[in-house]
Amino acid sequence: MKSLRIFVLFIGVFIFLFYNKAHSGTIPSWVKEGLVVVYYSEGGAGTGIGTTRGSGAYGSGYRIFVVLSSVGNEIYGLDITLLSSPVSGVFFTSNIEKLGDPIKGGLFFVDPKNTDKIVAKKEAPPKCKVSGNPGTFILECEDRFSVKKTMLVYDRKTGLVKEFTVMEVTQDFKGKNSSVMKGKYMKHFYIDLPKVKKFPPEALNSRTYRMINNMLGMPFGNIHISFTGVKNGITHYNISMTGVPVVTKAIGLPLLGPHYINPVLLKRNILLNIPEANFQVSLGGTGYKGGTVLQYIWNGSIILQQEYDPQTGLKLYEFHPQYMGGFPVSIELIH
Repeated sequence: MKSLRIFVLFIGVFIFLFYNKAHSGTIPSWVKEGLVVVYYSEGGAGTGIGTTRGSGAYGSGYRIFVVLSSVGNEIYGLDITLLSSPVSGVFFTSNIEKLGDPIKGGLFFVDPKNTDKIVAKKEAPPKCKVSGNPGTFILECEDRFSVKKTMLVYDRKTGLVKEFTVMEVTQDFKGKNSSVMKGKYMKHFYIDLPKVKKFPPEALNSRTYRMINNMLGMPFGNIHISFTGVKNGITHYNISMTGVPVVTKAIGLPLLGPHYINPVLLKRNILLNIPEANFQVSLGGTGYKGGTVLQYIWNGSIILQQEYDPQTGLKLYEFHPQYMGGFPVSIELIH
């Protein structure tokens, strides 16, 4: 599902073309800590060489946003993608993001008044055009090699995005590639989060993990998480992998970070439960390193297990039964 994974990441980048005006820094009152927003989602990506159809991927499932923290006029939390493909199996990601920034997340709301104005005035970036009507925003952009189109259907009072569709067609020397991703609002609700503003001490540390291919029983690289500082109430990290020249940025919150969880969350048996999506995050007993296991369960199957030190919240071990739609992978702490 590599091509589908790339397209999932692309969705927010495209919407960013209009989002600064549509959002304008205004957070609706209903968007607050503990909010969970659920969408049914489906999409696919295919390639073609000339007139011959090439490889493709399709998946259906859910997109879930969980607001964990608010800092000033910005919100942060989890952006969860659950997709199942009859060919490639399960694709699952759960990332901590700034949810007010659609480059990485935050597709579930807009500033409705500003978006109405953009549609009415047909304000568009260069090489793009805006269409639609109040409550429906359509943006289409075209350059030499691609055509990109997005449509949002939003509630004009609340700004809640009820439906989204993003399509892209690209052209290269091999032929045309096309992608589409759709989402339809299912529900939103609130969970009771502990009122925690202080970071656990582990959040200020750097850590290194070893990645193991469980199918072969062999390590295939390390992950380095380097703490770079605290800014505006958010911890920041550089993440690098063996053999990968690109360093990625990550953030952490008082409740959760890339290599830690606040121990107060490990005192709850169920952290998140969405019956309509058959998805649950809950405790799973004691792990083989003696820590507390947190398990992500979808459709009755464990799609991720994480083991944490119950005292410090440090992540000790992680197991992906189907890493990025492929082979099983373990990630274990080195130091």
